[in-house]
Amino acid sequence: YKVQAFFQKTRRKTRSKTESENDPGLDKEQAKCRKLVKSLVRRRKLTEAQKLVQQEIELEEWGTEAQVKLGTRLIELLLDSAFVQSPADQTPDSSPDFRPAFKHVLRKPIVENGRLKKKHFVIECDPLVHEGFESTARHVEIPYLPMLVPPTKWKGYDKGGHLFLPSYVMRTHGVKDQKEAIKSVPRKQLRKVFEALDILGGTKWRVNRRVHDVVETIWSRGGGIAGLVDKGNIPLPEQPETEDPDEIQKWKWSVKKTKKANRELHAERCDTELKLS
Repeated sequence: YKVQAFFQKTRRKTRSKTESENDPGLDKEQAKCRKLVKSLVRRRKLTEAQKLVQQEIELEEWGTEAQVKLGTRLIELLLDSAFVQSPADQTPDSSPDFRPAFKHVLRKPIVENGRLKKKHFVIECDPLVHEGFESTARHVEIPYLPMLVPPTKWKGYDKGGHLFLPSYVMRTHGVKDQKEAIKSVPRKQLRKVFEALDILGGTKWRVNRRVHDVVETIWSRGGGIAGLVDKGNIPLPEQPETEDPDEIQKWKWSVKKTKKANRELHAERCDTELKLS
């Protein structure tokens, strides 16, 4: 893609008279580079061609508006095309039960922790999708695996750690202000932090297979002991047989807390599956 964009840019771009006068050799250098890239492409040396045009082409960054529009359209396509089928517990004569895997749902205004939450839209997963997440957690590919060689020493906010993957000295979780704050700190003040991270990164370790086998055995039997999360969810409280508004409200709050606890258990189960894989 970058090679194609480079050809399009050098073919269509017209320079002003002022630019040509300021740097008359610029067009010649560009033509020379274009000829060299063509030669590399003909010889099927695409890697070398991409490296050559890496610094020549200037791809414009997408603005926030374009990103929002693209994300909205992708979500629409997902909602229209993703479906799930309920388990095969139907009669042979009944038609298959297909339903959307994701739904766009409106949340009504509620009071939570003393604060009023305005109405908003959310994307909800079908329960079958959640069940699929738990069963496929072991097959998720994790890019940042333990290294077999010592990591590079830390020298800056994004300089150190993994050899090829982008590494950062601090997790900012998308908070731009926090990222800028850590980047603005003088390197001398972070020297001890870098040294500590270098020591941790250079410490050798290995998996204790005996302990690992015991944990896997406990997990295969349902967990719930030795600090492992339980594989089962907390049962939802039954609705009281009363019309008392206070009792109904208490029941709703209890259901809400139970669902929140089950979501947290789900996250812990996925984390356990990843660690054992």
